[in-house]
Amino acid sequence: MTMHSAPTNVGLLANLRAASFIQQHAPGQSAAIPPIEIQPGSHADDFVRYLQGARAFYQGDYPLAETEFSALRQSAQPWVAETASYMQFRVALNASSERATDEYGWLERRNIDDAQLQTARRYLNDYLVRWPQGRYAPSARDMQRRVDWYLGDWASLMQAYEAKILAAREPAMLLDSVIEADNVLQGSYDDNGRAAFHGDKNAPLITFTEALRALRGDDQESASLETLKPMISGEYASFWDYLSLLQQFKRGDYARVVASINPAQTLSATDILAFSRQVIYGSALEKQKKLSQAEAHWRHLLTIAPRAEQKHYLQMRLSRVLVWRGEAAKIFAQDSPVTALIWRAQALKMVADDALLRRQAASAPHDEEKTIALYTLLRRDLERGDARAFLSDVALRNGIHKLPDSTQFEDVPLDIFDWQGGGVESGYACASLMKSAQALVNSPHDGHALNCIGEFFRIKMFAHWGGPEYQLSPSIVEIQYDGRDWMNIPDRLSLYQRAIEDAKTEPEDRAYALYRAVKCFEPSGSNDCGMQQVPETQRKRWFMRLKEEFKGSQWERKLKYYW
Repeated sequence: MTMHSAPTNVGLLANLRAASFIQQHAPGQSAAIPPIEIQPGSHADDFVRYLQGARAFYQGDYPLAETEFSALRQSAQPWVAETASYMQFRVALNASSERATDEYGWLERRNIDDAQLQTARRYLNDYLVRWPQGRYAPSARDMQRRVDWYLGDWASLMQAYEAKILAAREPAMLLDSVIEADNVLQGSYDDNGRAAFHGDKNAPLITFTEALRALRGDDQESASLETLKPMISGEYASFWDYLSLLQQFKRGDYARVVASINPAQTLSATDILAFSRQVIYGSALEKQKKLSQAEAHWRHLLTIAPRAEQKHYLQMRLSRVLVWRGEAAKIFAQDSPVTALIWRAQALKMVADDALLRRQAASAPHDEEKTIALYTLLRRDLERGDARAFLSDVALRNGIHKLPDSTQFEDVPLDIFDWQGGGVESGYACASLMKSAQALVNSPHDGHALNCIGEFFRIKMFAHWGGPEYQLSPSIVEIQYDGRDWMNIPDRLSLYQRAIEDAKTEPEDRAYALYRAVKCFEPSGSNDCGMQQVPETQRKRWFMRLKEEFKGSQWERKLKYYW
């Protein structure tokens, strides 16, 4: 009898596991359990009940799952007893948050079922007492953080995160721990919808980072730093001092910040706080408009900063001060410590004058920088309608031995200047860009050439907004470049306007320029052809002029509205 029952039960267990998997991942499909009789109290009986409980758990039938797992806590099968005890905790935890997510999947802690959550905590503690080294003990301890989160037990949660972060021995483990702590602590809000602030004396590092968060933006005074001092003391006293300096900086007491910090002569690779103090010192000098001193400070730090990411950051700070001082050319001096292409590119695209662009297009240290400089220069020539400069500058392309990878430098595609006139709207024809530029040199009042250069922008450059440097923090762009057009839209409207207003423009070309000028604002009324703010009254005048002066032309017939 025994020899025949074992394979039968094994087959049943296989079917039950398959049924559980099907109903978990494809609940609409049939997964009937074969009607094989199981001897009550047998080894197979406990496994069957476990699988029935697991199936109920994955189907969201938590009452049934609790019933099945509860009956198995004292099973003679060690694996079943331990796993069922662990699953009791998982069932109660899931049940506690069953109705606590909003329509977007975000947790709303006020909707947590407190009774179920307390049950989950009890089951969790019971499991860890009974199986402190059990196969699920690491998972249970990790899940303790979720229980604390649901309970709003910030002290326990902060201590757990601090211990986990300090215990991390691998970068991936550290990163995962930091991301989880950020998502939970920085994503928590009080009953008034404000970001909650958390501090605990047994988690000084997490308290420090939470204080940094609280000091951001307009709510920096919401956290009373004095209440944190006892939590960030002893071996972490320097962290408290840094917070005090940061608060002084936020309050605008720049002189006090400068007086409190001595410029460093050396920096340790592992002392990030010391580096941060030096950054605050330089920032306070900038706020005091002591730009020459700030420049000297950033240059000095670049000679002693031991880490590559610090040098990269300091290059940005030095570049910014040089731009503020009107000395962007120093960024490109032969002995300049600014070597990171992203900062050099930002200066070239946004503040460099024509002479600097020509110099870098001809003699930059590598083809990538030459390409950025030349593209910016050629585009600027065309936007101004300076065809003579364009034809002269385009010869600098001969000094570029190899164009950079277009996937990495897609915002500076030099090959678009080879445009042959394709893609123009049916009924209007353009020669190549080079020929249109030459025509404009030969006749500065050539409305057709102006329109065709505008068409070049519309067809070839509209998709090339911005670049990596435009995607930095908006505050960097705004502060560094005084609100320059971050979208980097080429200005073709001014070319159409020149063709419209020039008395020597041919009627067909003026009609097309009016047509295109009005369509620059289609369909929203915003200018897609540059950053000019053109009032609706002016757009209406262009529309009416086209309708009245060029009645019957194909461009008059095509344009039905103005925007």
